[in-house]
Amino acid sequence: MPIRSRFLTRAAVVATTLTLPWACRRSPGELAGETKTAESDTTLPVLALVPPDTRIVLSLDLERLRGQPNGTTLLSALANDPRHWLGGLMARTGLDLPQQLRRVLVALPGERQSDSRFAVIADIDRLDESRVTTWLRKQMGQATATFVRDRRQIVVANGAWSQAMAGLTTTTKLPQSAADNPELRRLCERAADGHAFWFAAVVPASVRHDLVQQDRFPDAAAITRMFGFADLDAGVHAEIVAELSNTQDAVHLARRLTVFLNQAKRNPHMLVLGLAPYLEAVRLEARDARVRASLELPAAQVGEVIERIEALARGAWTK
Repeated sequence: MPIRSRFLTRAAVVATTLTLPWACRRSPGELAGETKTAESDTTLPVLALVPPDTRIVLSLDLERLRGQPNGTTLLSALANDPRHWLGGLMARTGLDLPQQLRRVLVALPGERQSDSRFAVIADIDRLDESRVTTWLRKQMGQATATFVRDRRQIVVANGAWSQAMAGLTTTTKLPQSAADNPELRRLCERAADGHAFWFAAVVPASVRHDLVQQDRFPDAAAITRMFGFADLDAGVHAEIVAELSNTQDAVHLARRLTVFLNQAKRNPHMLVLGLAPYLEAVRLEARDARVRASLELPAAQVGEVIERIEALARGAWTK
């Protein structure tokens, strides 16, 4: 697997293993005072740091998840195993991720480009700029821009975005950025809304046009925007919402997804992985021109979810 692909794959695994255990023990009272304004103040300004052709944004706020014993135990286990990429990162950069990593944002274009452009921005307290930059450049290669801003923010940009974001070493924001896109900005505001993990995506017209040409996905071609979030307060709560251009396609899409979900519940692979009970908890509904998928699990099942995520993560490290 290429270095950049391996980097993103493992980063996704790390983000998942960080989110589940740290959030599962968070009490509702701890989140009661956190508002949408606070989320906007800390996360959405980062849109001014990524290029204007960004169409997909994912955000993980570890400050909301920090300090939970189970999460610390899990991350320590991953970091202390020298075979793990995470352990190598911490050993070679001097970073103590359980204590220093605050939040991560990933930006992507709406469709894959030939230069595989992407951007990752991570807020980290008290980092060693020289060691971090040296390690990142060795891992990512010369074609990828990697640098530290304000002694607290790691920036990784690939493809055409590496040149577009290089100016952030001397400026506070890009002259043109994703923050100038009102559709994406409003979607991010709705998705964030105090959640530990969220994503927002605006579907480009070119992608929708391609889907129209495929008979298998006529209703999916009507999807204009998607957003979702995940929280693990007293249990697991996650939602994904697809906004379509018309109500009829929304109804058709919900029906088709229901059929797919019922088939997945009986899939032997899902049964072996023990995921079928969680699929039973998924609810789908079409309302107006939206399709909403939601997952609710009680606190008693959170431990089981963490164990399965840990097992999947351990398997991912060996591939």
